[in-house]
Amino acid sequence: MSAVADQRKKRTLIAGVAGLLGFIALPMLSVAAVKTLKNSKEGTNKIANLPDLVLIPPTPAGLLAVVDDRGEITAISLLALSPPRSGEVKGGTIIEVPVAARTNLADDTVGRLADAYTHGGQTELVETAEGLLGVSMATSLVAGREAMAALLAPYAPVEFDLAADVIDTDGAGVNQVVAPAGHVTADAAMLAEMLTAHQAGHPESDRYGRVGDLWSTLALRVGPGIGAPVTVSSAASATPTTVAAVDPFSDFAVFFRTLFAGKVGVYRLNSVPVTDPTANPTGADMVNLIQGEVIMVTATVMPTSVSPLFSSITFYVRSSLGDSRLTLEAVSRLVYQGANVVLVKEDPSVPAPALNTISFIDATDGTQAEAFIKQLGSGYVIAKPDSRIDGVDVVLTLGEQFRKDADLERLNVATTTVTPVTEG
Repeated sequence: MSAVADQRKKRTLIAGVAGLLGFIALPMLSVAAVKTLKNSKEGTNKIANLPDLVLIPPTPAGLLAVVDDRGEITAISLLALSPPRSGEVKGGTIIEVPVAARTNLADDTVGRLADAYTHGGQTELVETAEGLLGVSMATSLVAGREAMAALLAPYAPVEFDLAADVIDTDGAGVNQVVAPAGHVTADAAMLAEMLTAHQAGHPESDRYGRVGDLWSTLALRVGPGIGAPVTVSSAASATPTTVAAVDPFSDFAVFFRTLFAGKVGVYRLNSVPVTDPTANPTGADMVNLIQGEVIMVTATVMPTSVSPLFSSITFYVRSSLGDSRLTLEAVSRLVYQGANVVLVKEDPSVPAPALNTISFIDATDGTQAEAFIKQLGSGYVIAKPDSRIDGVDVVLTLGEQFRKDADLERLNVATTTVTPVTEG
């Protein structure tokens, strides 16, 4: 992941591109997981004078990489399953990740995320992606054209309106039209070709947008879901009732089918081109991810898969301000200071406090939290916690004053809308 120190310099650009590409049908934990979290008492406390321990429902993560006939990675997606509801798991989120994302490789060099596969195959790709994105994968797959066609077959055909031809350059340097411009009805084979197509001389950003459109259109095609959900023992456990002592989500095929058995949201990670000759001496087609955004998204849709980056306290950031840009700004400031954000929730239905509010159990955590929270603005209030959340040291609730302290108007940021995905 790009260095934390780089984030402050990029803040204006970060907010701008976040407004442009935005939150595309991002499923919010406020709809499903946090509702379960709020009502869950599986970890009821047995120590006097401490609130009950609340468990975060499981949100497994998986990695899907698509590879062309030349062995080059053409698309990478981070997948998250929605938390269980009524004993069933279905639906989730597809997070598109640029294959050109700048990262640290296993040999201590800096390169593109796709380079990890070239260097060390699927194992190195997964390990590098875990480090870059700050999550642990339950499963993964590197799929060629035929394997992708097989995965997508249950959801085809899919109709597209293409602004331009989708072109693939073969090994001999000859351009082939994979899908013509205009209205196209794509079967599974064409969908797979669209995911693997790479036109020579065109930047990764061209393919990135097309791949994102493909996943978004496929999510619309799936609608409320196609296929059967996976049954689990309870909302707090991913252990199936039908497959004894086996995690079904470690099997990528099961994971993928479960994802499309319910509503699917699609999110494209924003990035900034790496043009500095020191950071990119070869002039490669390379981009920096935005660390605050990556953490906000993963802490929203896959909190139990998040791996804390720092040896400091962990935050649950919640907001009822109704503007995802404010949440992103708060998360970015905390991360810049070296705080871990492991859970994020937006719920505009809850009245916002006047000032930022923090609550914690341990006084030592509170001391650290106050140092971090001062970077968010002009004031804060300490509130008594009503519960303990597993893996969370401090709960931060954004207050109305943060609208001014964030100073988004000065940055001239376009409004960003988060559309929750609900089950049912």
